[in-house]
Amino acid sequence: MALQTQVDHDFEFIRSIVYKLSRISLGPQKKTMVMSRIAKRMRALGHKTAKEYCEYIKRPSGQKELASLIDVISTNHTYFFREPAHFDYLTKHILGERKEARKVFKMWSAASSSGEEPYSMAMLLMEQAKKQSGFAWTMEASDISSIVLAKAKAAEYPETALARVPVSLKNQYLAKTPGGMFRVSDAIRKRIRYHQLNLFEIPAGFPSGFELIVCRNVMIYFDRKTREQLVNMMAERLIPNGTLFVGHSESLSGIQHPLKMVAPAIFVKS
Repeated sequence: MALQTQVDHDFEFIRSIVYKLSRISLGPQKKTMVMSRIAKRMRALGHKTAKEYCEYIKRPSGQKELASLIDVISTNHTYFFREPAHFDYLTKHILGERKEARKVFKMWSAASSSGEEPYSMAMLLMEQAKKQSGFAWTMEASDISSIVLAKAKAAEYPETALARVPVSLKNQYLAKTPGGMFRVSDAIRKRIRYHQLNLFEIPAGFPSGFELIVCRNVMIYFDRKTREQLVNMMAERLIPNGTLFVGHSESLSGIQHPLKMVAPAIFVKS
């Protein structure tokens, strides 16, 4: 019983510090997952128990470990062209119905993980530039995890990760490396600016005026108050008629915001 009480105590401490740092809300059902993930950091640091690890990150000497804690706790499952309805809507409506060809299209991939999402979107923007004279675009991509951002910047993926990439796009924008990986073309990579970013601590000077913000499969980890804060922050950074994509398993019901739903998981600022 004493051992279980200590595990519960350690989990509550981890849960509270993760919420404070990232606003990720970890319910009791996440206890096994959390304790399994911090075990990786315990082994790396030589701690034998979760209690030792918790005591370590309480000390000034352990403050640098907090970034690694968030890295292992935050979920970063993604793949190219995930949730295809969003890509269809981008092509057919946002880009297909766009009339201001001379205005730079600004986009933000707000939870970019290891890069599959922004690179998928970028391929479609590159294709639009071929079809529409004067079309230009920029993209910001951000994530709280330094580990996945390093992978995104490296822009190299195994062939198994490319199963959903249309062959025509794969042939144009991904090249096989001597090591057998596939690397995203320089033409795309140089157009995307990556930021390590806590969505609730946006630094002064971060861009605004986006036509599209993509924040998918993030809010499922937040409580209602945090979701409302996040959606309203993003709405402020959209231009009129700008679009927000959220994950198909996410809902904005029950929170106050200025957006209107135009399709499942797709919202437009009036």
